[in-house]
Amino acid sequence: MKTKRQILALFGALALAHSPLSAHKAVDESLEHSKLPMVSARVVGKELQVIYNIPEGHHATASDSFNFMTIKVSDIQGLEFGETVYPEGRKDADGSTEYHGIVVLKKGITVLPEFDYTPRMVSITAGYQLCTDAGVCMPPKKKTVELTIELPKP
Repeated sequence: MKTKRQILALFGALALAHSPLSAHKAVDESLEHSKLPMVSARVVGKELQVIYNIPEGHHATASDSFNFMTIKVSDIQGLEFGETVYPEGRKDADGSTEYHGIVVLKKGITVLPEFDYTPRMVSITAGYQLCTDAGVCMPPKKKTVELTIELPKP
């Protein structure tokens, strides 16, 4: 038997799928859920984007008291990475933010005068903890992704 929460979620999904909002994509079309690894990264303009591909039936949670969705970037001389910017998620009953599907965390990139614009390899460590939508959480994990950063000269 389905719980009240599951039934409400189903009706909400059906309503959204048939609303004018369903035509609007929250993330760009290059992020196809079925083709992405659990964690990947890219640079768009002067922004580092870390992409989490959260499996169906699961979510990741962030709150003020605990947050396993973290990004640590190795140092590159001449570049500074800003604070992590989190997208809007869904608030749960405890006031924590739940993320489902494809989630993109962002860090601005500041180019300092000493940066020489040669391509550089950067290590990005992305932390996360997955929980089933039924409430069972797995231990926190970290995934390191290597990415070459190439920024155009001004």
